[in-house]
Amino acid sequence: MVKKNKKDSSSATAGRKTVLSNLQLPQEMGSPTKYIYALVAIGVLVFFHQLTHPFIWDDEVQILGNQTLINKDFFAAFTTGLWGESLEKTSYYRPLTTLSYLFDVFLGGGVINPLIFHITSLCYHLFGVIFLFLFLRLYFKQNLLAWILSLLYCVHPLQTSDVDYVSGRAGILALSLGLFALYQFQLFLYNRKKKQGIMTILAYLLSLFSKETLIGLPFILWVLCFFQHPNWKNYCKKTLWFWISIFWVLLMFLIFRYQLQTQQETRALSWFYQTDWLVRLSTFLKALVIYAQILFFPYHYHYEYLFIQKHLLNTDTLLVGLFTSLLGYIFYKFQNSRKFILGFGIIFAVLLAPISNLFIILPYSLQELWARVLLIPCLLMMGMIYVHLKNTSYINSFISKKIITVICACYIMYFIMYTYERGEDFSSAKTLYAHDLQYAPDSYILSNNLGVEDYRINDIEHARALFKKSIALSPPPGYAPPLNNLALIYMNESDTAQAIPLYLQAINTDNYQLAYENLALLYGKYGKLTECRSVVYQGLQIYPNDPVLLDYAQQLQKIYTAPIQQNKR
Repeated sequence: MVKKNKKDSSSATAGRKTVLSNLQLPQEMGSPTKYIYALVAIGVLVFFHQLTHPFIWDDEVQILGNQTLINKDFFAAFTTGLWGESLEKTSYYRPLTTLSYLFDVFLGGGVINPLIFHITSLCYHLFGVIFLFLFLRLYFKQNLLAWILSLLYCVHPLQTSDVDYVSGRAGILALSLGLFALYQFQLFLYNRKKKQGIMTILAYLLSLFSKETLIGLPFILWVLCFFQHPNWKNYCKKTLWFWISIFWVLLMFLIFRYQLQTQQETRALSWFYQTDWLVRLSTFLKALVIYAQILFFPYHYHYEYLFIQKHLLNTDTLLVGLFTSLLGYIFYKFQNSRKFILGFGIIFAVLLAPISNLFIILPYSLQELWARVLLIPCLLMMGMIYVHLKNTSYINSFISKKIITVICACYIMYFIMYTYERGEDFSSAKTLYAHDLQYAPDSYILSNNLGVEDYRINDIEHARALFKKSIALSPPPGYAPPLNNLALIYMNESDTAQAIPLYLQAINTDNYQLAYENLALLYGKYGKLTECRSVVYQGLQIYPNDPVLLDYAQQLQKIYTAPIQQNKR
């Protein structure tokens, strides 16, 4: 009877022991080199045609108009925001991302070349793919399973948002460094060598200063320890220095971001600022359904899809409720699944919390591209389900293995084909905006961007209509770019009565850089030097390196005896 209980106990923890039956590095799997080469080769083939694409969207400001890059100012990467604005007004302090852009400028011989930027973005992505494979290889102790899951991550259509869109570089760096941290932590679980622990903490810190995507990584690492280690309490005690250090890094970063946040201005480009908690909750539940569809069946994925759900009683709430009830039933009925469900529940909650808009309102409404961060726990879940089914003899037959092979091959080909197709949308800005606007007709951002492209080909009336549409659709207090762009049309038509209020609104809404430049030009053109001097002075407080405003300042100094004071960094 005692033996039977021991057997039952062993069976109940079979899933855990399959993942990590001891704390010694596995030696029997062989070299991972050929798998890594295959991942890199496929990744290059899938994204190669995208390397020649131009800069689009925010690239025009974040890359082409960024004075930190134009001046090749290494130190400014640490003292300005991602867009080159002063640190006191920035909403994105991501120095490592800015440094990566400066490195691209250096590789291009001092020239901002989109080809170089696309190549390095792909390299950073493949860097993350390799370390995801190495992490999963240690986690599952299976090369082939780890390779298939890593390949799904590599070629998923969600990756086009960051690989082919240069301004998405921050997401690539944050996730790739996070995956490197996961791999180092997995090694740390096995051997408790201080070097691996330090590398994990350092990679986490660098990830935070690329983008705040994985801010909750310390909690995820704890869950992985809890998930795998047979004696996780003792392990945590023996590695207490590591846990204190990594949570201290998290605390210091939160304090730093809070201090920065209190100094910056609110950039409310989200409807959530105007809603109550129930609306935010219902929208979050809708987001979960959309994220699930994008992760597993991204048949109409597009970049800029802002959505909001005003009523809690809907099919999305029902679907989430049914799925949660199913997990609750499995958790209650099957004891050997409890740790699995609890662990992954915590991981999903940690990753979703920063982008949920339930507690902290983000500048933007929920977007489809944010589902990318959930790819990693989804792959872990798929791998764990496969291991569990294999251990219970559901898929050990020759026929079942063939079926799974065919399904995986079809799934991977589906991802590859759609990723390739999606990459074609980035071949030109107008192609991308026109395509995505079909799926998100109420997107004020896409309407403005398409209007800009029409303006550039001199289709002024269509551009004017799109700018007005963008202004009407944008949530309060408004969206600055279409305000500035519509004002520019009126300024070119010498209609200053309509242009000036629009420029002022763009400035008051978001301290929009181009609005400062254009309004100063307008005032100067019509001899309103006092107003021009005031606009230039205000603009230089926020954008101290703006060449247009600096040029205006020099011209005004010839007229006024008192020079315009620059805001010193």
